[in-house]
Amino acid sequence: SYHTIFLEGVPKMKNDSRNEAKRLMILIDTLYDQDINLVMTADAPADQLYSGHDHKKEFERTVSRLLEMQSR
Repeated sequence: SYHTIFLEGVPKMKNDSRNEAKRLMILIDTLYDQDINLVMTADAPADQLYSGHDHKKEFERTVSRLLEMQSR
């Protein structure tokens, strides 16, 4: 029902935040697939948000999607 979602204060995540990283990946996948706009603030650029190793490869797709979703 929403065309835009605001997400504020996404922290940098390490391996001890793998559950949070997974939830963010699922959210980004859902928003991307449903063509929903995302306005997000974070503690780091997309490619530096997750430094853990458990979801490292999967998070690369999330970074790609976040970069693709960016606009001026």
